[in-house]
Amino acid sequence: MTIFIASAFSKNKMGGNKAGVCLYGDKLEYFTPAEEVPLCGHATIASFVVMRDKSMLGKNEYTIETKSGSVSVILDSTMVFMKQSKPLFYETLSKR
Repeated sequence: MTIFIASAFSKNKMGGNKAGVCLYGDKLEYFTPAEEVPLCGHATIASFVVMRDKSMLGKNEYTIETKSGSVSVILDSTMVFMKQSKPLFYETLSKR
């Protein structure tokens, strides 16, 4: 099994937030050292960077299924964008 390390949110391929990417299967799944998680933004971006660099993508917009629901990903010539749902707030803190 080949695992790639890609940096999401980086400039000129420097810095950013690293994610391990394994191109196996047809669905994105996200794992921490302790458990599987429903969604990981930087890993989504990193996965599409790796797939683009490996010439595995043929279009500029994708909808992927994750355990937290559908996510839209848009690619341009240099960047990868992920559309996110509006956040849900469960409680409001006072300003005091």
